[in-house]
Amino acid sequence: MPPHFRAKLVSILPVMALAGWFHPVGAAEPVPAANLDDFQNSVAPLFAKSCVDCHGPEKSKAGLRVDELDPNLLSGGDIDRWVEIYDVLSQHEMPPDDEPDYHLKDEDRARIVEWLGNEMHKASQVRKSAGGHSSFRRMANYEYNHALQDLLDLNLQFTEELPPENTSEDGFKNSSKYLQMSATQLDTYREIAIGALQKATVEGDRPKAVTWQIPMQEAMDKAAALKQKPVHREYPVDAGQIWHTHVFNKDTGDGFSYQWAYYVILDDEAHHGIWNLKPDKTISAPPPVSSVVAVLPPSRQFHLDLGNSVPDEGILRVRIRVGASERQPGQSANLRVVFGFQTNNEGKMSERIGDRDVEVTASTKDPEFVTFEVPLDGLPRNPYRKVHEVGDSPNCTEYLEIHNISATGQRGEGKPVNLEIDYVEVDAGLYETWPPKSHTALFFDSPNQNDENNPHFPALRADPLALSGASRRKQTPSSGIDGEFQ
Repeated sequence: MPPHFRAKLVSILPVMALAGWFHPVGAAEPVPAANLDDFQNSVAPLFAKSCVDCHGPEKSKAGLRVDELDPNLLSGGDIDRWVEIYDVLSQHEMPPDDEPDYHLKDEDRARIVEWLGNEMHKASQVRKSAGGHSSFRRMANYEYNHALQDLLDLNLQFTEELPPENTSEDGFKNSSKYLQMSATQLDTYREIAIGALQKATVEGDRPKAVTWQIPMQEAMDKAAALKQKPVHREYPVDAGQIWHTHVFNKDTGDGFSYQWAYYVILDDEAHHGIWNLKPDKTISAPPPVSSVVAVLPPSRQFHLDLGNSVPDEGILRVRIRVGASERQPGQSANLRVVFGFQTNNEGKMSERIGDRDVEVTASTKDPEFVTFEVPLDGLPRNPYRKVHEVGDSPNCTEYLEIHNISATGQRGEGKPVNLEIDYVEVDAGLYETWPPKSHTALFFDSPNQNDENNPHFPALRADPLALSGASRRKQTPSSGIDGEFQ
């Protein structure tokens, strides 16, 4: 997306946080007084220096004269104008960049925004004490997060890094008493907006997805190469009695323990990232069901190390061909898939893919595919994946962890329910459509869509200010906007 248009959107999204100003309020509070001394001593001189030449007695662009505005926001009649000024200053729209003589230093802009924010909050208190039914406030963190999700059509958490907010005595998090907006907070909201737009919009051609096709024969070969402990049963069916994850050939009973670690000691030397499975260069159809399987006893997991090849964005899709051993009434076996990384002994993070475990209903004789999908944007990522090579320390690889989550029945009757996996396929960086829906939800197809010199390039599909309500709700794109963004 062109930088000049991203800047326009970034200026809109933080304003959404302020658009929830007028909300029902409750009991009266002490009536504050207008801070006119700070205006006269600190704010008015800045307006005189940077604003009056274009919005004063000699010239009044947009019909605005800042020298005539009543600085008493509590009782004066110019509150709407002050709100507009707050918006354009906090969004860095004014003074214009092409007017260097009127440039505002960051600390001067912050001083004006801080004064206006405080005065607008006090104005809301005055309205409440006078028996009014509205107040000024910003959106609560969760409200801003929901508005961004609705606007950008992305089911991500955008405000997780914000500090927790106070809760009113009644247990509400959207009390205007606690929801003021400082210059620092507004800058934080802008940073969140930039990050959200980077996730929602794209440029260029569709990125190429990365695929791992992993038959368990490949996993067994890896275990053998890393000198994992051999397992063998005279009767292969007894391999189910082994109480740790292992890969083995059901026809011969031969196999190996499969105990992943972020490094392995071979010949008295530590090797990092050595479990790494490389992506496939050519993609073929899934192979026939194999007699070589990974066996997951209850509460055990199976690691697949994906190296540092997982893309930053798109969908991560994991398909697992799996069956469960014989179950008694009340017994079940469920799959859980986790994505994560381990850089060293302490540096480990992971997150479950999906919001629920999936029950395995197929048998080991007739396994079936189970599929998990999740946006890569929402997963914890290894911070070394782009700066280190596989094998370096700290470890830069990322992994999938497949868990057997079993229920043994009310009285624990029956043998343990094992899961047998013969094939896993991982696709990373997938997009259902290109551009993705989050992009096309914002932009029209237009004859001007590739003309960056056109003032209307590109076109917004939805009106962002329509999403500024305080409560989460599904938004319908406006059909009346023809492509001009004011």
